[in-house]
Amino acid sequence: MKYSRLSKLLMLLLFQFPISSVSLENNHNRGWVHAEIGKDNRNKYYAILENNLIRCKYGWRHHKEPQGGQSYIHELMLKSVNYNMGDWLDAAAGKRGPLTNVTLVCDRDDKKTVRLEWNDSDKIQEVTIYPNSLILKIDYIKILGFPHIFDVGSHGGRKIDNATFVMYGAEEWQELRKSNRDARLISHQNEHHRLTYDLYPTYPYPIIDTPDWKGFAPVPLNYDGNLIVGVYNSENGTGYGRVMPFHVVNYLKLLDDGFEFFPFWKIPSEKRTFPFTGYLFLVDGGGSEEIIGTGKGIIDNLSINNGAFGRYRPGGKN
Repeated sequence: MKYSRLSKLLMLLLFQFPISSVSLENNHNRGWVHAEIGKDNRNKYYAILENNLIRCKYGWRHHKEPQGGQSYIHELMLKSVNYNMGDWLDAAAGKRGPLTNVTLVCDRDDKKTVRLEWNDSDKIQEVTIYPNSLILKIDYIKILGFPHIFDVGSHGGRKIDNATFVMYGAEEWQELRKSNRDARLISHQNEHHRLTYDLYPTYPYPIIDTPDWKGFAPVPLNYDGNLIVGVYNSENGTGYGRVMPFHVVNYLKLLDDGFEFFPFWKIPSEKRTFPFTGYLFLVDGGGSEEIIGTGKGIIDNLSINNGAFGRYRPGGKN
C-alpha cells in the first residue's frame, strides 16, 4: 500500500506527539461507533464507549466505604428513552481503586475495544462495543485476589422503578431447590449461604451457592454453558441483563435491582481459569422476553451480523 507524503507526515506526527485523549467515531448505514479515553479534571482515567443506541462510561467515583471509591460504569445510557440504566455497574468489592491505565486496543469500523487496568495490572478487562447494538462484550483477563463483580441499576441515585427479575431456567431451579430438604442448608447460620425456596431470593440469600451447598448445582440455569439474568422496569420493559459463564459463577446473589457475582467462589487461585467473557446489555421495552432473547442470541451467535452483535427482535428477526 502506498502513502502520500502528507499521510506519512501525519502518521509521523501522531507517533511523535501522542495525545492524552483519543476520540474516534465512524458512521455507517447500520449505526456508528465511538471510543474515547483520557483523564478527567481530577487526573483520573476514564473510558467512553458509545454508539447510536447506548453510551457507556467507566470513571472514578468516591464513596464513603473504607476503599474510598473506585472506577466502574457510572453511566450506561439508553438513548431511546434518555435514561441511565445504571450508575454502579461492573464494579467490585475490595480496594480496586481508580483505573491506573486505559488503552484503545481495537479501532475498527465494526467495533471499538478499550483495555482497562486497575492496581497496576492486578485487574485487567477489555470492553468492546459494536455499532447499532445494545450489547457490551467484557473480557475479564485477570483478577488477582478476591474475584467479585456487581451491578446496581439506578438513575441519579434512584433504584430502577418496579424492578422485576428474570433468569433463564429460574422456575425449574426453584422446583429443584424445593426438593432439597437438607436441614443444614435450609437452616444455615449464615444467611449469605442459606438455601431458600423463593423464585428470586432477596438479599442476603443467594440464588446460587454451589460450594457451600455441597455441590448442589443450578443445572436448570445452564443455557449452553452460560447464565442469563436480567432486571427490568415492569411498566415500560426497559432494563439490563448479563450473560456470564456457568462454570465461572458458582455463587450469585440478587440485589434490589442488580446482581452480585462471585466468580470461582472457594476455588483456589491456581485452578481459576482466565480469561473469561461476559456480556452486559440493555433492553429497550421488551422486558423479560427481550432479556432472555438477547441472552440466547448472544450465546447462539444468532445476533451476530458482520462480526457485530445486533439487536434482538421478537420472532427471531435479529
